[in-house]
Amino acid sequence: MNSALIKRRWMALILGLQILILPGCAEDEGSTTCKDRLNQKQYSSVANDRRCSNYERASGYLGMAGFGFAPFLDARGNQNFSRIMGLSEYDGVHKDLDGWKSDTGVLRPYEEAMCLVGPQKLVDSLVDQEKCSVSGYRKNETSRSRLDIEIFIFGILGELALRTFGELDRDRNGEISSTELGIFREATANIDLETANTAVFSSDTTIFQALTDSSVYMVKLGASFFGLLPKCQDMNNSFSGILPSNFDKDGSSFTCLNLLLSELVPIVKIDEVTRIFTQESGQKLSSVFALTSTYAERAALMREDLITLGFTPEKDFLDLMDSVVSDMDNGGECLSEDNLGIFSVLSEMGKTAATGSDALKEKNLLKLTTLKGLRSVIDVQQLIDNSCPKLFQNFCDTITHVRMIYKKSDGSYTDFYPDAIEDRIRIPLNVFGKLSKGEPVKDDEIITFQELMCFDSDAFLNNLE
Repeated sequence: MNSALIKRRWMALILGLQILILPGCAEDEGSTTCKDRLNQKQYSSVANDRRCSNYERASGYLGMAGFGFAPFLDARGNQNFSRIMGLSEYDGVHKDLDGWKSDTGVLRPYEEAMCLVGPQKLVDSLVDQEKCSVSGYRKNETSRSRLDIEIFIFGILGELALRTFGELDRDRNGEISSTELGIFREATANIDLETANTAVFSSDTTIFQALTDSSVYMVKLGASFFGLLPKCQDMNNSFSGILPSNFDKDGSSFTCLNLLLSELVPIVKIDEVTRIFTQESGQKLSSVFALTSTYAERAALMREDLITLGFTPEKDFLDLMDSVVSDMDNGGECLSEDNLGIFSVLSEMGKTAATGSDALKEKNLLKLTTLKGLRSVIDVQQLIDNSCPKLFQNFCDTITHVRMIYKKSDGSYTDFYPDAIEDRIRIPLNVFGKLSKGEPVKDDEIITFQELMCFDSDAFLNNLE
């Protein structure tokens, strides 16, 4: 595989689409002053001037990113492509290969430009991610002009080229070597699907969370009056500290049959989440996942806009995008039902894991329907049966969720996974939390971890060439 072809392919795409879609840029839109400042390379001045059109301001942001026509006109292709894209090994004096993704990195101007001229669903997503600090970002009531669409497509090419070289060209020499390309294969090659099927281990549960209209309680069933009555401890409306070690610690529990009229949530102890990949391979997987997911999402948006501009799906470029996106957005069809189930559980565990007490009410919760049947993961029904005397079976039959607590290195348990055992819980959940994007659905324009497992990385790399 000739890695230099990847650089030439990106340069050809950027120059080619500029020639195809940007001749209309000479049309009159906005003030002469804004255009003059763009011509004088006063990019920041235009980008932050709300008197300029969205097209002009987006052009200013792309200029701030260093993304323009001239740098790609070197026919010999002998410039360092990563340098052209503003990538560096260092952030000041410190080595930082991922600084381009920070709030002050070179990726940010592309995001700001998209906030001004992108399709509404992308703008809404960027707003939710707090990427639109730009004033006057596009709202629903604002239509997009042809120039807005053209500069958006151009900006997407720049963003994807930046992401490709930012993630893959780790020595920043402007070429993507076969070793660097190997990140795609390494990211998934070392994942053991058999190990994944036994990825979560938990010890028995002994207590429950119970809610009334006004209070939160920690509950132990059959703990009073010869095993016939439950005991409760008032948590003072706090979801923090519902741990077996805290039950009746201060002698404040009381018999509480009349309170068990609302939903019960078993507290499940998580002792270990088996690492189905190393921390290093997990980081590589996160990088690959971010790149392929963004590629698929942006390609789908670009396809819609190119058709709006009069391109037909039969065009080679559109056909290539459709093929690549379809390969990524595959529904995870190569995985067995068991594997799909375990990855769903692990993804949900990562996504719901709490890092602070302010969100505990909604965090650390897993649906019982997600867990049932996955007995190699958590035999949750057995846990519930063990802690639910027959006298209280009617209450336990209404259970819909379980709440996770995590083992610490000293043997105690915590509500917050960052305090859990690093290599056995914290690292795996951190990786899965980053990878979680819900259930895989074919052709829904959302790439999930499960779909990445079924993705032919060689085909993607060949299409980059």
